[in-house]
Amino acid sequence: MKKIILILAALISGLAYADNLADAELTTFAAGSAARAAEVNGNFDAVQAAINDNDARITALQSTGADITAVTAGSGLTGGGAAGAVTLSVGTGAITSAMIADGSIIGIDIAAGAVTSSRIATDTIIASNIAAGAVGTSEIADGSIAQADLSSALTAMINNVGLDYITSLTMINISGLDNTTFNNSGSVSVTCPSSGYVLVTASGTSTFFGDGRTVDVGIGNTTTAFLNSVSIGRPDGSGALRFNDAWSIQTVVSVTAGTYTYYALSQGNTVFDASAVNVIPKSLTAVFIPLRF
Repeated sequence: MKKIILILAALISGLAYADNLADAELTTFAAGSAARAAEVNGNFDAVQAAINDNDARITALQSTGADITAVTAGSGLTGGGAAGAVTLSVGTGAITSAMIADGSIIGIDIAAGAVTSSRIATDTIIASNIAAGAVGTSEIADGSIAQADLSSALTAMINNVGLDYITSLTMINISGLDNTTFNNSGSVSVTCPSSGYVLVTASGTSTFFGDGRTVDVGIGNTTTAFLNSVSIGRPDGSGALRFNDAWSIQTVVSVTAGTYTYYALSQGNTVFDASAVNVIPKSLTAVFIPLRF
C-alpha cells in the first residue's frame, strides 16, 4: 500500500508542471487508514488522463512547428549560413533602384556631385522643390548644367544680352544762339530681360565755321533732356577758319525688365558766338548688363 501511495505522489508531483490536475480530482489517503481499490484506481485514472492530455498537446505542437535549417542572403544582402549564429549585411553597391521606395531618398542620402543633368527629367525641378540655399557648388557636378536646366529669364540673358546700335545718324546744323531746342540725330532701343544696367555710348565729330563757338552733345532717354552731355568747340578766339572737333560720351542707366530707348542729342548755347556748327554723330550704342551674370 505504501508503494502505491508513493508512486501516486511521484506522478502527481510530476504533473504539476504539465496539467491543471486539481486536488478535487484525487482521493487523499491518511497515514494508517485503509485504501479502497476504487479510490486508488480513480487516482490512477485521473493521472492517466492528465498524461494523455499532455501527450496530445505536445504532439500537436510538434506537428505544426518546424526548425530553421538555414538563413540564405537574398537580393542586396550578404552573409547567412546553415548552422550556428549567422549575420546578414547589406552588400556594397547591392541596392538597386527597384529596391528603393519612391520618395524615400532625401538630401542627406545623396553624395556631393552625384546628381547630373542626365539623371533629371527636363522641366521637373521648379523653385518650390528646392530649399533656400540648399544647392551649392559642391552639390552640382562640373559641366552638368545644360541650357535646358536654366530659367527662361537666364536663358534670355545668355541668348540675348540686350544690344542695339546705330551708325547712320542724322547730321544736325546748329546756327544762332538758341539753347532751348534739343536736336535729335537718332535713337536706339534695347530690351532688358531683367533688372540691371544699360551702358549707352555716343561718338562723332563736329565742324565749326569759326572760333568763339561751343555746343553741347549728349545722350538722353527723351528728346527734351540730356542724361549726360559734353561741351565741344572753342569758346575763345575770333578766327573764321573751319575746324573739326571729335567727341565721345557715355552714360550708365539703372533699369528693370523692359524696353528702353536712348537718343543722340545736341543743343546750341547763348554764351559765345553764333557761327554755324555741323554736329555729325557717328555711332550710338546701348548694351544691357545684368546685375549678376
